[in-house]
Formats: sequence, structure tokens, C-alpha cells
Amino acid sequence: MWPPYSLRSSYLSQWINGREHGENMTQTVYKYPFQIADEVILGIPSDAQLLTVQMQNGQPCLWALVDPGNEIERRRLLVRGTGHDAEEIGRYISTFQMHGGALVFHVFEE
Repeated sequence: MWPPYSLRSSYLSQWINGREHGENMTQTVYKYPFQIADEVILGIPSDAQLLTVQMQNGQPCLWALVDPGNEIERRRLLVRGTGHDAEEIGRYISTFQMHGGALVFHVFEE
């Protein structure tokens, strides 16, 4: 489904990027639901800033600050449970919990 869920907020974009009020903003926060797997590939506009991963209505979702006009690129996320192998996994993005904290996952971008 394209585009993914989105929230347009020039104020949020300004806060995240530290820009002055009144600049023309083209960025949007998009939500990317995904299924839990060791490796997740998402199509996201280039130069997107990955913000967080949280559960919403029982579904893990990635939120990213994107410029919707940019070309779509494949972004590879690695999902690891607490206590699982986490060598050579890339940049940390976020941690999220399922089943009241019984399962804890950590997300990295390769």
C-alpha cells in the first residue's frame, strides 16, 4: 500500500530538524507497519530519517520522517529479541515490546 499512513506536521518537522519557524517544509511522518522477522525490507523514500518502532493495535510499526517526493529505496531492518545474536547488525533504531513486555525486540538498520 502506498503511500503508507502519514501525518503532515510542519511543526514536528521543524522540531526534529531544528529549523526556524516559517520555512517551507516538504517532510512528512509516515508509518510503516511490518511483520516481525529477523530481516524486514521496507520501501521508504531516500534520505528518510527513521524515528522509532512501536506497537500500535497489536502491529509493530516504524515511523520515519520522509520527503514523499524522493525516490523509493529499500531499507533493511534487522529485528532481534533480547538475548539473541546481535553481532554486525548496524545502527540501532528502537526497542519495542509485545504481550505486556513478555517479548522485547530491538530494531537495527543495516
